[in-house]
Amino acid sequence: ENELTRYFRSREVGEQDLYLEEYTFDTFSSLLKTNPEHILIILNEIKKVHEEILLVIDHESITEATLSSLIHKVKGGAQLLSAKQFIQSCESLEKGQDFASKLASFKILLEEQNQIIERYQTKYS
Repeated sequence: ENELTRYFRSREVGEQDLYLEEYTFDTFSSLLKTNPEHILIILNEIKKVHEEILLVIDHESITEATLSSLIHKVKGGAQLLSAKQFIQSCESLEKGQDFASKLASFKILLEEQNQIIERYQTKYS
């Protein structure tokens, strides 16, 4: 172990590292230059949409078409955030998997993104 530490640095991998995502807000760059507090408004609105969709998923029977529509809607929000990894995840969901797997993966994705949004909200508060 001592020999390895001479050549490599180590660090603990925390839960936060598992969900690294970068929101660049490129779409809103001119707006945010004049008023950076708008980031919180944008994040709140996107998180609100995610929470509403999670409620629909948990409490209603949805069809394949409805699920596809919800994924597409969420992908639009990801594009507003310029969140490349989030966009790719949505595109992956749009392309494949059986309905049950797609639904479960979508729910996990929304919950993970809400955690990331909360970290950004803390950062910009």
